[in-house]
Amino acid sequence: RLPPSGKPLITKRLAAWWALAAGVVVALVFVATDHMWRATGTLALTLLGAAVLRVVLPVEGAGGLVVRRTAIDVAMLVLLAVAVALIGFNLDLTSLR
Repeated sequence: RLPPSGKPLITKRLAAWWALAAGVVVALVFVATDHMWRATGTLALTLLGAAVLRVVLPVEGAGGLVVRRTAIDVAMLVLLAVAVALIGFNLDLTSLR
């Protein structure tokens, strides 16, 4: 919901957004060490975790995860998690020697 002023809500803290950032960093470490399936799983689970946090936390607690309405934010995070998982786990990573 919009505040009474009609302007979009702007949170002062990133709050739970740091959980998403930490998961992305861990996934990038797996990519750098050539563990693509672990990176895919980590990133997909991080996005699903962010969706859960967006549902259960109040707006101030969710912080940077708040973009639109809760339903839209959660749907986008889940959709992105599914897309990352489907694409990442279907990659053919065998060497072409």
